[in-house]
Amino acid sequence: MLYDSLADELFYILSQFSKNPFQEHSRNFATGEMSILYYLDKIQDGATAGDICNYMQVTTGRVASALNSLEKKRYIQRRNHDIDKRKVIVYITESGKEYILENYQSGITLAEDILSNLGEEDAKELIRLIKKSLNI
Repeated sequence: MLYDSLADELFYILSQFSKNPFQEHSRNFATGEMSILYYLDKIQDGATAGDICNYMQVTTGRVASALNSLEKKRYIQRRNHDIDKRKVIVYITESGKEYILENYQSGITLAEDILSNLGEEDAKELIRLIKKSLNI
């Protein structure tokens, strides 16, 4: 089978996803500030910027910029490490937890709407295929 026409169709379909509210919402969770807040809330509160860089697979500059923005919004707090004063540890604040919960829940609601419109069988198949494609 030749996959060039399918690949062309896939690229077109994926470009249409960027116009979808769910894609925009999920992209915010994958990169930038929402990803940092998610990491601090669900994976490791009290992390270094290096920990966050490793999780997000992005540069230190990008993380530093996002941390500065989150700190201005009072969603995170930075503190010096108790023992090694050169290290800065990042913590999520209560405001940050509330913000991530609100945004996460609205994303879940969008995803539920999409999946319910597909029906149970197609929704499960979509999830299976996405997981499979991530492992290639």
